This record gives sequence, structure tokens and C-alpha cells, in this order.
Amino acid sequence: MEPLVLAQQMGQNVDENKYVMKSIDHAQVYSDLFFHRDYAWVDGVKWFDKLYNNNPNAYFILQTRDMEDWLDSKRRHKDGDYMRRCCEYHDLEPDEMLEWFRNDREEHEDNVRSFFTNKKYANFLEWNLSTDHISKLINFVKPDFILKEKDWGRHGKLYK
Repeated sequence: MEPLVLAQQMGQNVDENKYVMKSIDHAQVYSDLFFHRDYAWVDGVKWFDKLYNNNPNAYFILQTRDMEDWLDSKRRHKDGDYMRRCCEYHDLEPDEMLEWFRNDREEHEDNVRSFFTNKKYANFLEWNLSTDHISKLINFVKPDFILKEKDWGRHGKLYK
């Protein structure tokens, strides 16, 4: 049996005009809802409005970080294989792909901010991984989740 890739299932659900999380709505937390290959491109995070419309009481976290660090991470991910796949799918050179990522992220973040600005009672938090303390996230979800600061740390970061 092949592993379930959330973003692929989300894409299939949207293509079939089904609830975006149909058959995959059993977890409490979802993250990294993307599937980027040289033959397929799905960004599940782009369906935040559909997710909100079906789950208006859910928590939505727009995680951001320094743009240049993020782009460098994209470039280095999987020893460059991720970037190769992305370039192949979009038929772009690496520098063009990085600019594409920059523009796509800026547009997505603008869309999310604009959408949630009009949702007075939404559980929405913009959390900057580079500058915000973990307590901001812990306090945000505190009404429904118990998270402890001691359980959090930095992993996978290449220190310069």
C-alpha cells in the first residue's frame, strides 16, 4: 500500500468537488500540506479559505520566517534535489525558481492576511519562526491544547 500524501488527497478532493479534507480529517494538526515533484504540484495550504469555511473554529497559523533564509532552505533541501524537481516542473532555471518561490509566498501571505482580516472571530495567528517566541504559539492554542515550552526547540536549522 502506498503512503497517503495529504496534499495529493486534498487535490483529488478539490478536483472532485468534495470537502477538501474528506477521508483525511481525523488528525488535530496538519502542517506542510504540499506535494512538489517534477510531474505534480499541489499546495494544500492555498485552500485555507475552503478549510476555514468547513472548520471556522479551527486554528489557522500562518508561519513565516526570514525570506532569504527560507529561499536558501528551498535551494538546499534534499541536497538540491527538491530545487531540481521544482525547476523541472516549472521549466525554470534555479534563479528563476527562487524568484517564483518569493513571489508565490508573498502572494499567498497577502491572501491569507486579507482573508483573515475580515474574520473577526477566526482563530488566526501569524507566527514568525525567526523572531517570535514559542510562547506566542503556546498561548494562542491554550484554550484547547496543552503545550509546554520545554518541549520545543530548533531542529534542522543549519547554523552559520
